[in-house]
Amino acid sequence: MKREPFKLVLELNSKKVPNRTGVYGSKDGGPVGFASPDVDEDYWVVRVPVSKTQAVVGFPKYFTIGIGFQHEKADSNVNLPFCSSVDRIYLHIEKNRDGASPDRCKKAIRMIQDAVVEHKLVEDSVLKRAQKRWREEGR
Repeated sequence: MKREPFKLVLELNSKKVPNRTGVYGSKDGGPVGFASPDVDEDYWVVRVPVSKTQAVVGFPKYFTIGIGFQHEKADSNVNLPFCSSVDRIYLHIEKNRDGASPDRCKKAIRMIQDAVVEHKLVEDSVLKRAQKRWREEGR
């Protein structure tokens, strides 16, 4: 008899996670560029473990929440903004899934997207744009 995998459970990080996005300014103080934050296994505000060794995480990136895997291969920093479609995020990050099933990963991505909205983890204007985009996609 095939054993069912453990239940997907959303976890909120109780620690304050600062936004590590690098912002580079011009001499007059205006922003001219951004650098992706270094993502490590403790840099997350919300996560959903999808196997014994892997979790999908949401973390501060630029002015939004990025979604990717908690443990990535050494040569990758693969993630997309939470407002992207579940399928687009999954296809972009799947190389790091480490054996977790595609279905579990997609469910975890959706759980994180819902948590970003429910817990207002980004500014209202960002939430409204994401919700509009999802409505247009038929979500």
